[in-house]
Amino acid sequence: MPNMDDLYARNHGLFQEVWNDRNEAAMFEYLSQDVVEHGLSPFEPIAQDFEDLVAFRASFLQSFPDAKFSVEKVMVEGETSVVRFSVSGTHLGDAIGIPATGRKVTFTGMGFGRWKEGKLVEVWNNFDQLGLMRQLGAVE
Repeated sequence: MPNMDDLYARNHGLFQEVWNDRNEAAMFEYLSQDVVEHGLSPFEPIAQDFEDLVAFRASFLQSFPDAKFSVEKVMVEGETSVVRFSVSGTHLGDAIGIPATGRKVTFTGMGFGRWKEGKLVEVWNNFDQLGLMRQLGAVE
């Protein structure tokens, strides 16, 4: 079992390297090839695999090329972690299915992850989808 400090660092590293540094190769360092992701998209609430996550990340970063993820809080118990984060960016692409609006957005989210041998094997995501859609003008 990894110690708590390792999982704190792994969570921070994942957000920094995979999302903020735009390092796609780092996904292989932090995520198991057998990872199961839940709740990545409001449009596909089914469990997704590693390749789906790679595609989701590319689509999201195409839509918000200046996206910045900030880790607000990490809690670790055993091989489980919970991360509260915020995201800010400008909607400059239409890859998420909504035509680019040029609007700046900020929203929050949480990820509940299960780790094995230093890699995420299952993650449940929840983010403020309604708040994001309102900021984009997709819903009132």
